[in-house]
Amino acid sequence: MAGRIENNKRSARLDEPNSELGLVASDAVTHRLSPAEVEDQFRQLFQHHLERRQITLAQAAGRMRMSPRNLQRILAGDQRLTTQLLIEFGNALELDKSRAVIAIERFRDWRTYYDPTLESAVDLLRPVIERINQAGGVSEPLHPKAIEQLASWVAEVIVKHQEQVARRREEIAVLRQVS
Repeated sequence: MAGRIENNKRSARLDEPNSELGLVASDAVTHRLSPAEVEDQFRQLFQHHLERRQITLAQAAGRMRMSPRNLQRILAGDQRLTTQLLIEFGNALELDKSRAVIAIERFRDWRTYYDPTLESAVDLLRPVIERINQAGGVSEPLHPKAIEQLASWVAEVIVKHQEQVARRREEIAVLRQVS
């Protein structure tokens, strides 16, 4: 399905590594986030990531070479987030900045940053682009039908791989019980 992807399980636990936070395709585009909403989404991601990684405000401020008080003002929304600050936050918190932007801009929800599906898709971008460029690049964008077919094929391959991994893990668990 073409269209936007949105979070369909908002009650998922975000502190678990393999969260059940699911992404689902939808043709209905609701609205674009306003600049203030985008800033708020980034602030929420940063605050959650600080807690998740157990990084104190003082530690993060030190990494960003600013006072904890200034960092607190930024996180509270009393100071605008600039591009420079977004980059500094990403570096200081060891966030995947590309994934953060996609989660917020494309999916309109900072929580999708932690979705394993999004992580896998973003991780595929660089090697795919490098291989296409090694093969001579592309001269024009793909037709929407071609994109849809390629996306379906890639998704099927990933799902089959995940099923194989799950089967292997189950087999190992059974072998351990027998031993």
